[in-house]
Amino acid sequence: MRIEVNSTFYLTGVERGKLLTLPHSSQYKEELNVEHPRFISSSTRMDSMGNIFLDFSIKDRREGFISVSYITERSPTPDVRGISFLEESKYVKLRNMPELKEKDKLREALSLIRTKMRYDINQPVKSASASIEKGYGVCVNFAHVFIGIMRRNGIPARIAVGIPYGNYEAAHAWCQVKYEGKWIEVDPTAGVLGDVLPYALWGIGKDESDVRSKVLGINPKIKEIHQVRLIK
Repeated sequence: MRIEVNSTFYLTGVERGKLLTLPHSSQYKEELNVEHPRFISSSTRMDSMGNIFLDFSIKDRREGFISVSYITERSPTPDVRGISFLEESKYVKLRNMPELKEKDKLREALSLIRTKMRYDINQPVKSASASIEKGYGVCVNFAHVFIGIMRRNGIPARIAVGIPYGNYEAAHAWCQVKYEGKWIEVDPTAGVLGDVLPYALWGIGKDESDVRSKVLGINPKIKEIHQVRLIK
């Protein structure tokens, strides 16, 4: 599954920051190109999860852009040494997480989320417990709830962040679950699962706190444009 990615970040009032926009270190990539004006300096840094962040700074907080393009080939993501992805984390507490009864726990959890939650971009929340209690959220909230249900039922689960194929103005969050001995992918927002979903994978983590881009400055603003297509 080969995927071509073109991403551009338009930055206003930004002094420095970190972007999660490069392929996860476990993923094959080619033709990687990072472009920006000379008044922007950048470097890459890999964290303990194998996520590669693009650290940058902008001279005099000038208005600028950073463009990233590459071709990647999706493959399963391996274990992370020392992390079971079974414990609670910053945004995934196990309070309010239901116990699953059916044999196919993944589809049972997807069905449960579909009945309990609705997509609402205007009322974002952070934690899994608050999301399932209030019954709404965006993709990261759906992911937090699914991860919480999995961990509550003894199944390792982690967040994944990147971009599905198509045109988008923000990253997307889904889940990776270790089920029957291997990591598979589940998108609780879309209600789909598979060994590897046709999404460009940027990062994995215990929850959103591990995979968040961040910009600093005076009233910083960032606009994203992502174009992703599958290559046959």
